[in-house]
Amino acid sequence: MLQRKHGDNETPTLFYALVWLKDEEPHDVFILPAAEMARVVRDSFHAYLNTPGRKPKKPDTDPNAQRRIYDPFPVGQYGEVPNCPPGWTGRYRERWDLLREVRVT
Repeated sequence: MLQRKHGDNETPTLFYALVWLKDEEPHDVFILPAAEMARVVRDSFHAYLNTPGRKPKKPDTDPNAQRRIYDPFPVGQYGEVPNCPPGWTGRYRERWDLLREVRVT
């Protein structure tokens, strides 16, 4: 579960490791830079808010409103999320090289 702060933090030296725990090993690991995670969290939450639904939705200004990311995003629950077509996480699968490229100053 993610919160608004995850959509605000674009620290260049921060990365998220998302692990897909499959029934059999090896598990898949996706390495997302904080800026990309923030973009997806923001864009998907805005798509969610703009999709007509049955339940009232918390506004974007509510810091406690939970955010989620999916691949693919559930049809009917989310509108189109920019740059997140089905399989969008594939470009981050096992991208450990992104961590080696970081320069800490």
